[in-house]
Amino acid sequence: MKRISIKPIVALASLFILIAFCYAYPRFLAFKLGENSPWISYLYTYGMGVIVFVSSLVFIFTRQIEPLRKKQELYWLIALVYGLFFMFFLHGFWIYSAIHLPIKF
Repeated sequence: MKRISIKPIVALASLFILIAFCYAYPRFLAFKLGENSPWISYLYTYGMGVIVFVSSLVFIFTRQIEPLRKKQELYWLIALVYGLFFMFFLHGFWIYSAIHLPIKF
């Protein structure tokens, strides 16, 4: 009996989910926040960026690596995820400051 590989099915399902997310996510943001909200572009950029970032990390870190490099790879994984969250909150603070803090020269 010939075994059917599940990888093409998973790849096709992942592609379908990605396309559905790319279609629905900006519409959801516009519906919830209003079309004139300054937060839509911020949340859209980081929402789509997280999809690309996580998929690239999965691609990079699921390959076969030597046992001696696992600790170093874990260090860089933590550094990359920390950097993503740091920029997410820093960028959000900049937008919040630009909208809500009055600065006059």
